[in-house]
Amino acid sequence: MRFALTLLFTLFLLSQNTHAQGYLMMAGGGAETNFASGWAHVPYSFLAEHAHNDTITVLSFNDTSPFIPDYFKSLGASEVFNKTIQQHSQDQILEALSKSSGVFMKGGSQADYLDAWRNTPVAEAIQNIWENGGVISGTSAGAMAIGEFISVRGSLSAENLGDPFNNFNIIETNFLDILPNSVVDTHYHERGRQGRLLGMMGRIYAQTGDIPLGIGIDDQTAVMVYPDGSFKFGGNGSVQIFFADEKTELLAQNQQQLQASNLNMRQFVAGYHWNPNTDTILERPDGEISIPALDGEIATNIRFRDENWSLSRLNLLAAEESNPNWLLVYRRSSSLDLFAPFESHTHSVQFPQGDLNEIVDLAENYTRVFIALDDRDFQDFVQESPEALNLRIANGLATELLSEQMPMTGKHIIRNLNTASNAGFNGNFLLADGANFTPEVVFVSDVFEMIQSGGITYSPYGENRGSAATW
Repeated sequence: MRFALTLLFTLFLLSQNTHAQGYLMMAGGGAETNFASGWAHVPYSFLAEHAHNDTITVLSFNDTSPFIPDYFKSLGASEVFNKTIQQHSQDQILEALSKSSGVFMKGGSQADYLDAWRNTPVAEAIQNIWENGGVISGTSAGAMAIGEFISVRGSLSAENLGDPFNNFNIIETNFLDILPNSVVDTHYHERGRQGRLLGMMGRIYAQTGDIPLGIGIDDQTAVMVYPDGSFKFGGNGSVQIFFADEKTELLAQNQQQLQASNLNMRQFVAGYHWNPNTDTILERPDGEISIPALDGEIATNIRFRDENWSLSRLNLLAAEESNPNWLLVYRRSSSLDLFAPFESHTHSVQFPQGDLNEIVDLAENYTRVFIALDDRDFQDFVQESPEALNLRIANGLATELLSEQMPMTGKHIIRNLNTASNAGFNGNFLLADGANFTPEVVFVSDVFEMIQSGGITYSPYGENRGSAATW
């Protein structure tokens, strides 16, 4: 579907209304440790350091564990109040906030914070701490409650990409006014939430006319925001940030797939310090490696299908060409039978029995290639196919493949994605040569695939697949 729109554009959205008062710290979730070498040491010390009167209030729904208060005391806080929605009155919470210059909201459900405190003196007191130079922070649901727009239901990436207006992608607002035109998601790569965040952004844009800043934070990872609006990153994982510019197009409609183009993304790890207002890096981690961006366009013309071709599909393709001259690489006779009506303009080679060298002289004349092989045979074919054919495919020869073969068509193949859920985190990815049908491209498939087990829907390899391409 083609569309045109007048984009209400904000170059880096924080530059519009960011109040230069206090500090923010948003963590993506994950258990904290009280070791100096632990992931939480830098971001949680940031909170303790910038709570200028050394007094912090820890908030939660019903968690009275002393671990987090004691942790902040070990980092320099002189007094830490531990208050909950269920066990403390609003007056008791307000008294603690009145003495504090730092707030930490624990995980759980962000909807609990909104239901209990939206449009109440508690929300106003939290806002006042930040406006007076203090620190507002949170982890998991507590971090999500810091953005202007807050997801309050448990939508999945596949649901949000397929229909941003699905019944689980519910966005609420009017809690705090400290990170304008933003939406935050947590447990990001671990739970395969890239698509979920994009769907949130699409729905917000459809409802407001502005494309928000989307911030996705991994487990055991944090973003620290300074009064000048700059972001610093800490922890073990990465933070993905999406933002719009004048070229960005985003279309979110009810019961329609999300459409997006020219949406900017940055991904940061610990040690980076970034100015979103100018998109400039202020500090870099030691050992940083610069990787140049791809210059120009890719000419490859490959179509991926979820299932084998139908007769009607082949008739349609034949009708598109004035003088079709096809190559079919197959293994099973059923594929050959399917192409029988097109035998006059199809050169068929069985793999691995056939002689691939016979297609070398004809490679220049093919108008379309069909590769009907399973994954294992396709890998062998990639290694043995003539360079003349590979170059023609890389340079734009129309090629028909099954979608399961997509990861093998790029310059490289990333291995070990599905061996262990934490393979990427543990540095166990391996790189192998791909077909190079799409030069300078790496494909990762099934990024948002979800499975159900024991009544729970989850993405067992979401962290691997979500981080593999940027790795």
